[in-house]
Amino acid sequence: MNMNQNLTVNINSMSIQMALGSASHTITAMTAIGFTVIRIEIIQHSRPTLVVQADSNTLKLVKDGKAVLYCHGSDDNGPFKKYQCPMGNCRIVWEER
Repeated sequence: MNMNQNLTVNINSMSIQMALGSASHTITAMTAIGFTVIRIEIIQHSRPTLVVQADSNTLKLVKDGKAVLYCHGSDDNGPFKKYQCPMGNCRIVWEER
């Protein structure tokens, strides 16, 4: 992980502030149980989307019926499947190849 990256976010919207709070809480909880969050997507008036790395944790969510397949196909990198599940007022997504 590159620790030299900087991010400045102007927050002038209560919905964005609330989404950041939800995302922060969920990231902390997910990291504690072994997930790797690789990206956060926040759109005003929507629940935050956390993109996680596909691994044994995501495989377990699929096997336990807690995640659903929402997209599949093929591109220049080969076949893929995209899954999602709710967690802590966030939408969790990942891609399997």
